[in-house]
Amino acid sequence: INFVESIKTPLLILHGTRDDVVSYSQSVQLSKALRRASKQHEFIAYRFAGHGFSGQDDVDAKQQAMRFFLTHLKWSPTK
Repeated sequence: INFVESIKTPLLILHGTRDDVVSYSQSVQLSKALRRASKQHEFIAYRFAGHGFSGQDDVDAKQQAMRFFLTHLKWSPTK
């Protein structure tokens, strides 16, 4: 939160609302700080998920990460 001004790359934040290891509110605060600093980011909350994702949340998180990477990384498949 204190150094968001120095962030140069887009960020994807995936967080479970019932995370008992890292407080969900920390990701909310980070997202707000990134928005105030006009930094490109996405914040996706997984309702009722804990620190690790499982089931459909796990599937969705992996799909979101792949989508984000394909959107923001300069990658081209080899022939």
